[in-house]
Formats: sequence, structure tokens, C-alpha cells
Amino acid sequence: MPSMQGQEDVGFYSYEQSAQMYGGAEEIAYQDAEYAMEDNGLHMTAFGAQANPKPQGKYTITRGWEKFAFPKAVRLLRDGDLEIQQKALLTVSELLRTGEACVQLVHAGVVAALTECLGAPDPTVRQRAAADFEILVGVAGTRGCTQMLTDGAVETLLSLLDDVSTPVRHAVYNALVEACARSPAIQARLCSIDGTLAGLLARAGDHTGEEDLERMACALELIRVCLAGRNPGAAEQLLDAGGLAALVQIMSKQDIAVVEGATTVLGLLCAEWKAKEEAVKVGAVAALTNLMGAHALLSTKIVAVHALMHICVDIVGKAAAVKAGAVPLISQALEVDDEKLILNSLQCVASIAENKAGRAALQPVAPRLAQLMYHHITVIQRHAMLAKRAVEFKELGK
Repeated sequence: MPSMQGQEDVGFYSYEQSAQMYGGAEEIAYQDAEYAMEDNGLHMTAFGAQANPKPQGKYTITRGWEKFAFPKAVRLLRDGDLEIQQKALLTVSELLRTGEACVQLVHAGVVAALTECLGAPDPTVRQRAAADFEILVGVAGTRGCTQMLTDGAVETLLSLLDDVSTPVRHAVYNALVEACARSPAIQARLCSIDGTLAGLLARAGDHTGEEDLERMACALELIRVCLAGRNPGAAEQLLDAGGLAALVQIMSKQDIAVVEGATTVLGLLCAEWKAKEEAVKVGAVAALTNLMGAHALLSTKIVAVHALMHICVDIVGKAAAVKAGAVPLISQALEVDDEKLILNSLQCVASIAENKAGRAALQPVAPRLAQLMYHHITVIQRHAMLAKRAVEFKELGK
């Protein structure tokens, strides 16, 4: 171990010793300040000796500093060079994912710039612009949707539903579905344009290719969102265009997403009173009964029973359900442990039991209804009691 004398030799002194050697604490502080100034001067000299940064290439896109990033990104979206425009779209995609940056971009005019990109001749630019709209409405919410309506982005997106590029069409559908799901105003704009919903249903018509099936599913989802918003005149547009017959035809497809999408839209349309009898005429009850078989997926059964529930409210619908053999399938649905399916099935039972033949066919269901009256969900208990009362109804004097 080194001695204290050795430590003193290498400069280890106490504060009092240093003060005696250098003339006090003030002198030490003065010398420290001089050393700091000397070090700072050396640093400035070394920095000044460096060469200026080399100019970057034309296609090197750097993010602007702080608030300057957003006008720069919008400006580059309008650049005439294709490569710069594509890189700018990628940059905007990254910025839009942050809430603060997204709002700043909307304020800088990114919606108008992206709308211009939708009309670009390059399909990659159109696809990325549509995908950016999907991100924008998901992050900016009402603010972004309002700006889309102001800058005409909705109409421009609608015009691209028949784009020659499949990725562009999918991106446009996704952007419109996201926008309609978040903004009733955009739903109303779509429904107010004559022929929009009928055109979407026509796009979901006779197609057989794999890409066409995906296109059908996207179109049906967009129709579903608009109908779920209860926009005035939306259902009437589809009914006047023969939408029920078209949906029954689509329900015969093999693709599950397409079948469930068409069935869901059919159920929403049949909530309208004048659609119930027409649905029976076009064979909707038989088509729904086929989707309730043992081979069907649970999700398919749920949407099929939901649509049948609306149709059975009408007198004609009750008789059609009995004739199509829906009663045994509804009885089987009551045994499935799914609250939504049980609830829809109970409402079907209550409606069909108002028909004399239907009530007779539903007698074996009474024990199951008695069990459901003690279900842990209150709403199921209530509907089970209503269904049981309908099934056990006795005509006066009999």
C-alpha cells in the first residue's frame, strides 16, 4: 500500500493545504475559471477547423426540425419527382402515427396534398395516399374527417373504387370504412350521393376470382357501416335497387367473409318494415335456413338468426320460417353456449310462436326455455319468459 507521502507526491492535497499553497479559495476559483475558458477556446478552435457539411443528394429526404417538418413534408408531397413523392409519402405515414404530429400535418394542409396524390398516375402513390388517409382518420378522428369533407377527399376516394390496381382498391375501401366508422358526417355524405350504395352492391355482384371475393367483402363492409348508422334514405336506396335479391344471390357464395357480410347487410335491411315481405318473396328465409345448419360456423349462425329474427316479425315471415324448416334449427341454436345466438333465437321463437303451426312445432322447446329463465344474464331471462309464454299460449275455449 502506498504511503501518504506517495499520495502527496502525485497531488492529493486537502482543501486547507490547497488554500495555503495557492493563496486562498478565491485564487483557486479564479484559476478554475481560466482553465474552463481555455478548454472552451480549444473546443471552438477544433470545431471551427472542421469542413462544412457536404450537400446531400437530391433524393436524400431528411426530416425538418420541429415545426418545420410538417410544411416540408406537405411540400414534398407535391414534388414533381416520383421518387421524392414516394419517399415523402413514407415520411408522412410515420408522422401521422403520432397524435401531435398528425394534428400539425392536418393544420399544414396534408389532407389537400394527399387528395392530389390520389390522382397521381403512379399506382404506388395512389395506394400510399389512400393508406395514409386510413391512418389519419384513425389518429386525428373528427378533425381529420372534417378536413377530408372540406377538401373533397371523400369524393376522390369514391372515384378510385374501380381503380385498375388491386392494392389501390383495397386501400381505398379500408380508408372509407375507417372514415365512415368514425364520422357520421362522412356516412351521410356517402349516402347522400345518388347511386353510391347501389353501386357498392353492384360491385359485390357476380365475381368469382379470389381478388373479386375480397372486393365483395370490402364493399359489403362499407355498406354495413353506412346502414348501421341509420342514415336517412340509405336502406331505401338499396331496396329500390333490388338489393334483397342481390344479397340472397351473394349468400350462395363459398367465401365465409362474403356470406357473413351479405347476411349482415340483409339483416340490417330487413329491420325496415317494407323489406320483410319482399325478403320472403326473394327466398331469403330459405337461404338463411341453409346457413343455420350443423355445418355452419358459429359466427355465420349468429348473423343468420339475427336476419331471420327481423323477418319473422311479419306474419308472412313466420309462416315462411315454419315452411322452410327453421324451427328445428332454432331449437338447436338454443343449446349453443353463446349469449348473442341464444338471445336472437329466443326472439325468433317468440315471433314464430304467434303462428299456429309454428307454435305446435315449438312445443319440444319448452323445457329449454324453462332452463333459460334462470340464465345468469337478465336480458336472456326476460326473453326466455316471453318466448315460453308465447309457446304455451292456448286459444280461448280450447
